Amino acid sequence: EVTVEGGANHSPVKYTVNWKGGLLQGYANNSPVKLEFNMGEGYADQTIVSVKGYANHAPVELTYNKVNGHIGGGMNYSPVDLNLVNCDLYDFLQYFFLFLNK
Repeated sequence: EVTVEGGANHSPVKYTVNWKGGLLQGYANNSPVKLEFNMGEGYADQTIVSVKGYANHAPVELTYNKVNGHIGGGMNYSPVDLNLVNCDLYDFLQYFFLFLNK
C-alpha cells in the first residue's frame, strides 16, 4: 500500500493505492478519486488489466496491457493512448495525479 500526499494543480492531493485490494482512493484536483483494478497476479495468462472508476469529476475507463505497456481508454473526458516504457501500471497509479487536468 502506498499513500501519495501533497499538492498539484493548486489543490491538495491525497490518495492511497492498495495493490492487494486493487483500489486507489482519495482526492485530487478538489474532487474525489476512486479507481478499481485487478492485476491478476498469479495468473500467467492475464495480460490485460482494466482500471475503472472516477477522477476529476469524470469517469475513468482504462485498459493496461502488461506485455507492451500500452494504456488506452478514456479519462478527463478525453481519449487516452500512451505507452509506458521502463515502468508499469504501479508507477502510473502512484503518479496518477499528474495525469489529471486542472
